Amino acid sequence: MHSANRHGESGNALFFILICVALFAALSFAVTQSSRSGSDISRERAAILASEFIQYGTALEQAASRMIMMNGVVDYTVDMVDATTRNSAANGSCTTDKCKLFHPKGGAIQGRMMPDDAYEESFPTGWHPSNRGAASPRVHRVLDVGSEGNELGIAWFGIKKDVCLEINRKLGIADYANIPTEPISSAYTGTLTSFPTGGAILGSGAPQFAGKRAFCGYHNSSWGYYYYHVLWAR
Repeated sequence: MHSANRHGESGNALFFILICVALFAALSFAVTQSSRSGSDISRERAAILASEFIQYGTALEQAASRMIMMNGVVDYTVDMVDATTRNSAANGSCTTDKCKLFHPKGGAIQGRMMPDDAYEESFPTGWHPSNRGAASPRVHRVLDVGSEGNELGIAWFGIKKDVCLEINRKLGIADYANIPTEPISSAYTGTLTSFPTGGAILGSGAPQFAGKRAFCGYHNSSWGYYYYHVLWAR
């Protein structure tokens, strides 16, 4: 009789354990879904991708600085054409390998395409889907960075908002959760005989970007979110 009671108690205990396990699994799933907030990428993955953009941008910046400061390359002769860049024609003013950013005798850095999952599935129309992962050489003045002249920079368009948020968080951008609209336009391309002038002044419409060599902003619906990195501050 006592044995039967013990078996019944064991069965009830097992039943309650199974219910607890099921409830815990359901709660974990709900928390996970909530943390994703409708995104198709986890925050952990977004943080990893953000670090990749920042690290690669920094490596390109260091390469450009070495080329200009140590190799004596004139800034407007820098050539940034590579299989991993877009919207940039060869700079005819660069007549030796030492002024080529992606050449072993120049910037001595290996070009790379950024991970595909860093980009929006519905790619912005202004940045062709075949350009996904590629960088775009740009030239803009960034407020409170360098002198009053334009800086040599590079951008990646069409990245996911979650990656953009993580980039700004890691870079210590004020109010990083609110990504401002700050259009960029001027491409660094073709044969140059002087450093390009004019164009938008980044950081003038979004003061949280002033004085920052790197940040993530929003261009428009055709170009989406972008990461911008100053390679050479003049």
